[in-house]
Amino acid sequence: MAGAVVGALLAAGTITTASSLGLRSTADAQGSAGLSTLAQLRPHPTPSQLPSPCATSHPTATASPVPLPTPDAPPAVTGARVIVNSHAGYLTGGPEALVQLTVALQGCADVAIIPVPLHAFFVQHYPPIAKVPHVAEAKLASGDIYIIPEVQGCDPGLVKRGVKVFIWLLGEVEPEKIAAERSKGCVWITHVWWLGHALGTDLVRQQLIRPYVTSIKVGNSTVADQPSGRSDLVLIDNDTPGHVVKAVQDTCKDGLCEAVLVNGFAPDALVKLLARAKIVVDWCMRGAERLPLEATLHGAVLVTSSCQVARDQRDFPLPERNVLSFPERIPGAIRRILRDFEQEHADMQPMRDLYRSIGPASMHDEACAFVRFASGAEGPGPKM
Repeated sequence: MAGAVVGALLAAGTITTASSLGLRSTADAQGSAGLSTLAQLRPHPTPSQLPSPCATSHPTATASPVPLPTPDAPPAVTGARVIVNSHAGYLTGGPEALVQLTVALQGCADVAIIPVPLHAFFVQHYPPIAKVPHVAEAKLASGDIYIIPEVQGCDPGLVKRGVKVFIWLLGEVEPEKIAAERSKGCVWITHVWWLGHALGTDLVRQQLIRPYVTSIKVGNSTVADQPSGRSDLVLIDNDTPGHVVKAVQDTCKDGLCEAVLVNGFAPDALVKLLARAKIVVDWCMRGAERLPLEATLHGAVLVTSSCQVARDQRDFPLPERNVLSFPERIPGAIRRILRDFEQEHADMQPMRDLYRSIGPASMHDEACAFVRFASGAEGPGPKM
């Protein structure tokens, strides 16, 4: 790979729902908070230098569409064909991650998608997706690289035909499922570091492809880096367990703060809410969670639990004091952060730096490294 691979993280979604998992989005472009079954996608270097989890670049956020790879991008693998089952008819975080992956693969290999009506949002914000050829699953051939989300499951019939089936782990699943799908001949890849070495996955570096927070949801970095001008507002992700929600609401009820359970906000209203918040709470994050990342990029302090993805500092470089073992510690954490917000805000800079460093170019680098690995053009890199 030409140069060090910088991480790309998190598909920017557009709707918050209680049942959307892993790469959750935070506001439907049409104001809907519903999910159909297929929409509940759980969205979760080569042997060269690994990326720093605390990169310090601060790119300016714009609302421009995702560009095609630049001419100096890594070369394509000759003869390799990658097909993505994008589920892009659904406007949720999982399909957006898969759309981002499809676009990122441009220039790495020949790329196609399984036929599906494309949601207008993806056509508007990811124009290259509309020009990607369609290939029916029945037409997949020996040697093809086929990427599916983990909710779809492994088809051993495809494996027997010589198709290289990779399951993109976009959220935590049971270890038994990891083993069962692997026994059918399918191979796992992941969207966060933690899922690459937990649950029995035992992956190598080229099996990590991280989507990103799209530019329309990143926020203004100059404003986000300033602690002033915020309300004593605490946002709660809407899949947070009820007893945790209650702990936050009880802490705020005597006028200390305002607690808002985020669900069904229109995009403009959501952005205004994110810009006001001092704290965002999410519990047991099973993947790269949308609301915490978007709130962090707008300047909020994240409070979460010490289970699942928050255990890996490469995914969430948080102060240890804000990664809690028990919900009983939530009131003290909220009071401390509100009291010492300037310092707490400053200590979130590694998180803001990390997610600002991630974008289409870094995802393209990781996608190309994966293609070289999956096609056999390159050997496995270091374990995750």
